[in-house]
Amino acid sequence: MHDNGTTVCGTLQIIKYYKDNFLIGRLDSGKTVKGTMISPQKGMEYTFHGKWEHHPKYGRGFMFTEYEASYPTELAAVRAYLKENCKHIGPEISKKLVNTFGEATLRICKEEPARVAEEISGLTPERALKISAMLRNNEANEQLQLRLKEIVEGVRISRRAVNRIIALYGREAPDRIREDPYQLIDNIEGVGFLTADELALKVGYKKEGHSRIAAGIVHVLKESAFSEGHTCLPVTMLMVKAKGILQVDAELVGHALNTMIEGERLIAHKGNIYIPAMYEQERRIAGKLKELLAGNDG
Repeated sequence: MHDNGTTVCGTLQIIKYYKDNFLIGRLDSGKTVKGTMISPQKGMEYTFHGKWEHHPKYGRGFMFTEYEASYPTELAAVRAYLKENCKHIGPEISKKLVNTFGEATLRICKEEPARVAEEISGLTPERALKISAMLRNNEANEQLQLRLKEIVEGVRISRRAVNRIIALYGREAPDRIREDPYQLIDNIEGVGFLTADELALKVGYKKEGHSRIAAGIVHVLKESAFSEGHTCLPVTMLMVKAKGILQVDAELVGHALNTMIEGERLIAHKGNIYIPAMYEQERRIAGKLKELLAGNDG
């Protein structure tokens, strides 16, 4: 076990807090570690990369941004890991497993559940399959963490947004992002066009893709509403602004805009383009004004 200020290694002994994929845990060395982890496992050996921080209430802790996990290899640690994480394994069964399979215990439990049930008395085939499924699930979660890290590394996206992506898409998250990063704008709070565009660039999404152009058009309308107070934009102005942000041909912007209007994602009215919610809001306000004016005339 070592600690050079940027790396901390040890066995996760206590999970003090775990919610929304955020872990506060204690290692066997007594060190506190904090960071995002999909499926923390007590008894698992970890190497954490990050930095030390001091919290005014909770004291010194290691905030990690990356980690690698490895199953324990010492037989006593393997027994402890199995007892901690497999509800079907108690002291007697865990002892039989390590005595029978030695350092290969976890690999065999994962890959050969039928053999485990056959050679370990007191362990049914059903329970052996559940142990195998738990170990495979842990492995899949680690792979998910690595695949997502590859995609989001260097992109300005919050930990909370990443956790929401995991919660919504599960293990399909990396594939869903690669398929269409712009779907995150509507589905994940905290992800806007600029973040989705960064992700798209990272995964090689086509610059001329319809989803990108459509998201860019909506982005221009929202920015105009929030920064300038405009509920709509004239078609020509919208086209110019969208073309400037997207850096694609005006013909592609025009085609996407027409498709969005036909699909009722946008509303065209008297030469202006609206997001439907803003169009309805403007109609309601206009209706109220007419009522007030009618009342005053009476």
